[in-house]
Amino acid sequence: MQDFSKAYQDTLGSAPNVQIMSGWADGSNLFRFGQTPAILFGPGSKGVSHSMHETVEIQDMIKGAKVVAVHLYQQLAKNN
Repeated sequence: MQDFSKAYQDTLGSAPNVQIMSGWADGSNLFRFGQTPAILFGPGSKGVSHSMHETVEIQDMIKGAKVVAVHLYQQLAKNN
């Protein structure tokens, strides 16, 4: 989580809004069966996600993609 938070801050210039998810996601199985940590991350509003009213601003999608790209780059650079 700390590495992803750093990538978020490096990319967007602010700390992420970290919350506990009250629902279920496939990330639970990644940890349960493979001891693989998982982070749920994405643009949009949690209140309307996966509903018929869900919308995401294109700029928010681009920001999210940049955060993921920076995180992956930092992880690969750290391991080489």
